[in-house]
Amino acid sequence: MAPLLVQAWGDTSMTVGGELIECLALPALVVPHRGVLTYRRVGDAFEIVSLNSAAVGRGIGTALLGSLTDRARGGGLRSICVTTTNDNLNALGFYQRRGFVLDGIRIDAIAAARHLKPSIPLIADNGIPVRDEIVLRRVL
Repeated sequence: MAPLLVQAWGDTSMTVGGELIECLALPALVVPHRGVLTYRRVGDAFEIVSLNSAAVGRGIGTALLGSLTDRARGGGLRSICVTTTNDNLNALGFYQRRGFVLDGIRIDAIAAARHLKPSIPLIADNGIPVRDEIVLRRVL
């Protein structure tokens, strides 16, 4: 699990809503050597903290999300939420194609996140400045 997180994010921690979260301390759904989804319960929802696939476009992320959805429904939860950054166009598209809707935006949240995790870049690989957190939610 750790190698996938480090490859994608530089380490095993994520920042969400001004909080530094250690993914290795969270519940996880894992496809060995292929994908991992970490999450936590927040109120009546599961919050996805990280979702990574070693083979994008092969259905691994969709399968992990499906497993989390089943787990949420089985536990009587009402929704699944996820936070991504404004530059992560692939994630924004991925989640919206799977029924998530925009639920909030935290303007300039990444400036504060960099105090917790200085390795967050100023500019993404796609040339977009990394500034805001975007929250998406899917009601179950």
